Amino acid sequence: MILFSADLHLADLRGAWLEGADLRGAHLRLTTLTQARLARANLSGAEGESVDLRRADLEAADLSGARLKGADMRGAQLPRAKLVGVWLEAANLSHSALTGADLTGALLQRSKLFKANLDGATLSGAHLDGADVRWTLLDARLDSP
Repeated sequence: MILFSADLHLADLRGAWLEGADLRGAHLRLTTLTQARLARANLSGAEGESVDLRRADLEAADLSGARLKGADMRGAQLPRAKLVGVWLEAANLSHSALTGADLTGALLQRSKLFKANLDGATLSGAHLDGADVRWTLLDARLDSP
């Protein structure tokens, strides 16, 4: 399924099956993707504000270069996701699983990572200024391999 540069502004895709979907450059402003299955989806370069990705399955998804300010990603599953250079300022990633995720150069300023699991994640060059990392499992790599 290819949805290249799709305009999904205000779309309600709650619980949608979008595994492996090509959503490169998609416009996701105020889009609801609660509990959507986006495993191995390509969301690189996607843009949006206040995107609802609560409890979404983003396993091994590519969000490189995405700009999702204020995204609600509470309880999202992002193991092995590629988040290189992602812009998630003021996002809520509380209780999310980012095990083995690549967050190289990610901007997570003022984001909530409360009780998130970053075990084995790469955080080289990530910006966490003002982020809430209380009770976060942080056995992550801070330097390039």
